[in-house]
Amino acid sequence: MDYIFPFDTCEKKQEIIAQPYSVFINLLSCCIIIYYLIKSKNKKVQVFLFSILLFEVFHTFSHSVHIEGKLQAIITHTLAVISNLALFYLLYNKLSKELILSLCIISIFDFYFLYKNQTILYIGTQILIFMLLYYNINKNLIILPLIVFLLVINEKYNCKKMLNKYPTVPFHCLTEIFGSLVFYNMCNTVYKL
Repeated sequence: MDYIFPFDTCEKKQEIIAQPYSVFINLLSCCIIIYYLIKSKNKKVQVFLFSILLFEVFHTFSHSVHIEGKLQAIITHTLAVISNLALFYLLYNKLSKELILSLCIISIFDFYFLYKNQTILYIGTQILIFMLLYYNINKNLIILPLIVFLLVINEKYNCKKMLNKYPTVPFHCLTEIFGSLVFYNMCNTVYKL
């Protein structure tokens, strides 16, 4: 059983906007990112913030309209890779050679998992890369991306049970709320660099 974004997120599909609750929370995340993008004066920070804005805009679109197949998952993953590359570019001078080597090895696994359609595993590798990079600038909030990953895993294994018991509850919103907290804390940290 694989987890395919956005189809397997734990929010019942609606008629006009596929997952309106997730869309609303993601639009708030976009506003947070735009605020810090406008506020930042550092070009490297702006590149990073713009990359995560692209990720979040497409992420929002993916919850609005479901396109059959894996195209949305592949584009979302590609934008996550670009965001992590932009963060790597921003932090390069702060990174140890050992960490850079570790990131390269994790990236090899990431592309292998993408090639093998192991969605949970490549979501995990992207979050791990992000956590290792983010740890270099904010050690206190590193737990938030881990919570997001654990919530995605919970959706993969428990969504059907949760929706059978509570069919109108948009459980994926909890994942999106923690994602918004990640974006807020990340933007609030990096715009000061």
